[in-house]
Amino acid sequence: MSNELVVVLVCDIRNYTSMSESLSGEDFTQFISEWFRQASEVIENHEGTIDKFIGDAVMAYWVVRNRGEPAGIINEALRATSDLIDLATAFSRRLGVKFEGHEFRIGVALNMGQAVFGNIGTSEIQSFTIVGDSVNVTFRLESLTKEKGRSVIVSATIAENAGPQFAFESLGQVEVKGRREPVSILALELPSDTAG
Repeated sequence: MSNELVVVLVCDIRNYTSMSESLSGEDFTQFISEWFRQASEVIENHEGTIDKFIGDAVMAYWVVRNRGEPAGIINEALRATSDLIDLATAFSRRLGVKFEGHEFRIGVALNMGQAVFGNIGTSEIQSFTIVGDSVNVTFRLESLTKEKGRSVIVSATIAENAGPQFAFESLGQVEVKGRREPVSILALELPSDTAG
């Protein structure tokens, strides 16, 4: 196992359950499979690594090789995030045309911190993944996108090291389960934020 500084991204589909109930199994499976395929391409085109798919979410990461200058990696992850939001908007239009009244929305979280790389699991079933506090916090931030009504929420370490082309709005501090200290969070400002 190795310990690395990483930028972690978690992207979750909104209203997943209602879509799965409303659309036929074949339509739903085809639509979601296409989403995950294209979302993965977006992340990989921005030099990210797909870690895993968890139900209606995808988790990815970027390793920060130069710890003293993380801005380049953070900006790449933010560009991937913006492209994911644009992709979701396009998918929502497609869904609305085919199935009137349906929307497709996502929530995305970004965080930077230490993570342990290694094979996790039993002796029979193992998967190479990253684990640690930074991963746990990212999942918590993603869940906050619903509560805060924002499409993208990032930790302060992301916003502080991001390039000037990205703008953020402070959302204050939040408690994260398992952590003594609260976490400062910010929303990435987007042309039109349609989280819900």
